[in-house]
Amino acid sequence: MSPLIAISVINDLYSDQRVHRNCLAWLERGYDIILIGRKYSGSQGLDRPYMTHRFKCIWNRGPLFYIEYQLRLWNFLRKKSVQVYMANDLDTLLPNLFWSYMRQLPLIYDSHEYFLGSPEIESRPIIKFFWSRLEKFCLPRVDFPITVNNSIARQYHKEYGHSFDVIRNVPVKPPSGFLFESTAENSRDMIRKKLSIPLDKMIWIIQGAGINIDRGAEELMEAAISMKGEVLLLVVGSGDAIPKLKVEAKSLNYDFEFVRFIPRQNIDSLREYTFASDIGFSLDKSKSKNYQWSLPNKIFDYWHAGIPVVASNLIEISNLINQTGAGILIDHVSCSGILEAVHEICKPDKFDRAIKASKRAALSFNWENEKQIWNRLIDRLEGKKTINIWSMDRLETTSYGGTLEVRGQVKNAIKLGFQVVLYCWSKGEVQHQSPESIIGVQFQTLKRNQSLFKLFKTAPYIVSSRNTSIARHKSSIQRGKVIINGVHCSGIPIFENSILRIHNPEGDYYESLGRQSKGLVALYFRWESLKLKFWERKLAKQWSGMVWALTNTDLKFWTSLKPRSDAKIVGPLAVFEHKIPESKSLAKTLLVPGKFSVNENENALKMSLNADGWDIIWAGHGLSKKFKKSLNSRVSYIENPNDDEISDLFKNSHATLIHAEHNLGIKIKLIQALHQSRWIIAHNHAIVGIPFSTKDGILTYSDPKTFIEALDQINDTSWNKSQATELLNSRKFLLSKIQGSLEL
Repeated sequence: MSPLIAISVINDLYSDQRVHRNCLAWLERGYDIILIGRKYSGSQGLDRPYMTHRFKCIWNRGPLFYIEYQLRLWNFLRKKSVQVYMANDLDTLLPNLFWSYMRQLPLIYDSHEYFLGSPEIESRPIIKFFWSRLEKFCLPRVDFPITVNNSIARQYHKEYGHSFDVIRNVPVKPPSGFLFESTAENSRDMIRKKLSIPLDKMIWIIQGAGINIDRGAEELMEAAISMKGEVLLLVVGSGDAIPKLKVEAKSLNYDFEFVRFIPRQNIDSLREYTFASDIGFSLDKSKSKNYQWSLPNKIFDYWHAGIPVVASNLIEISNLINQTGAGILIDHVSCSGILEAVHEICKPDKFDRAIKASKRAALSFNWENEKQIWNRLIDRLEGKKTINIWSMDRLETTSYGGTLEVRGQVKNAIKLGFQVVLYCWSKGEVQHQSPESIIGVQFQTLKRNQSLFKLFKTAPYIVSSRNTSIARHKSSIQRGKVIINGVHCSGIPIFENSILRIHNPEGDYYESLGRQSKGLVALYFRWESLKLKFWERKLAKQWSGMVWALTNTDLKFWTSLKPRSDAKIVGPLAVFEHKIPESKSLAKTLLVPGKFSVNENENALKMSLNADGWDIIWAGHGLSKKFKKSLNSRVSYIENPNDDEISDLFKNSHATLIHAEHNLGIKIKLIQALHQSRWIIAHNHAIVGIPFSTKDGILTYSDPKTFIEALDQINDTSWNKSQATELLNSRKFLLSKIQGSLEL
């Protein structure tokens, strides 16, 4: 029996081609479909290759309509046994979300627009407040979000920390091929004759279901009329601007010779009207966020007819026209602007190029290509060639060991041909002005529950604060391979085939933090340490999946817990460019990278201040006010460097300081230093278990005295190309013993 997907829409289904195409994509993947909408008094019958159901509502507009529809949809979904839920736009999302969470089933959300940016909502503060509260509650809980273009996807990613798949409103290529591919001579003239369109005029067209007031149709008709019979404008479709335009055209006796109004057409007729035209127009104005980010279907319809576009200079349209050359942009929608653009694109050489570009664009932007995004999404939903990675922190934070390791896992997985779903937690809000974006990776940022009550739970705070209802749901619906990074992420329900990545004994680590701290902070670390040690023993007894230990120390620790599953060593997966500078550094600079809110890294700062005669760079985040007072002409602080910036700092510095207060695990910054630094000054604890030699450019210390001695040894040693080459080869051999590879 095929799995059933329930797809909900709030319209009457008849003319919603996006939803119909989406249904066909699921049908091709072997799913049964029930498409749910509503029925108007004048709704036409449906003939679809899948099940449909339309509600006959008592109210058809206003708050009572929305309440009625939600209740009808909720009740209908209650009675249906389905395997996947899909909501189209915010006005169908809440009932789908309810049953998705009640039944622990995946939820897909297709946002056809930037909902809160529509003019109808932006101009009504009370209505906007209601919808914004609903959106803020629902969107973080969606499992597979999609939308219509990149601008809207980026905005939602900024607001909610979730990647959105982009599935554009591109048409299906006709089974018989594009009309412009016809081998019949004068095929355009034949269709013009069929439609009673003159052969000797240039034909302009604006089409669609949204030919509304102040969306350019008024200026376009004015421009067409000003051409005094050289042009015939076809207005094909519906919208609230049309009645007024009809009255105006009729009053001037221009309603047939200069402009013709043609009602909504079926797909085949619309294709013919568009093919019979010479230029297509899309003239939305940037009066709301929705319009600013719009990418109208008609753009692709025009290209499928092989005609170029004159369009307003909006972000998404501009990107496509600049990419394809299949049209021209106007900065201001006005009669004169339209005429100027038409004059420019109709120059013989430009017009021919634009037509050819439009035909090429049709071959790229069609449903056969676009539906592959659906196939990749369904693959993720089913777990085909998919890996789910759970990270204790989001990648947008300043890189440190944990995030560098996760980033390495992601890169390795993509290299092996996997899609990646990356679940990561944020201490604060999930919004981010520059969210991470990696091709092949779906980001799902989850908000930690930082309630003080979590401190009194049996589970450690770092575990319980991540064990939220949203995290539990997403864990329950994930399919494919799973990597759990650290004890932090182990509180959610875990599949038996999951891989636990352990990178140091957390209980011992928190105990060491307690020794380094004072007052309530020390008390917290010691209390958390006790709970972590209990949790680690409990986890070891219950964990039935694979366990990847970062180092031999981690392996011995896990074995000491008498676990249910044995561990194996899989070295650090962090990926760095292996390139050590050949030239001498421009200045005698000591780099200290780290997360300076951690006591261990604060002690690294203290140690670096003993480097008399050196310029010191502290690179990271969380520098306290106390240490900011130490900044001067010799000591500088680079806050939140990105990956490229920190890599440059490793390469440009003369030496890198790697400090440690314990020997519980390997430092990922040591791995990066081995790839990119000239000299490495490492605390003895930082290189325990590392089989290094003097040829690897590593000097060790244990206290300020031996630290200064290491600096003096570097001062007495020159740096040249041959030394860099020797070091590069030596470290390459050392790294081969330390680093791991993803084994899936």
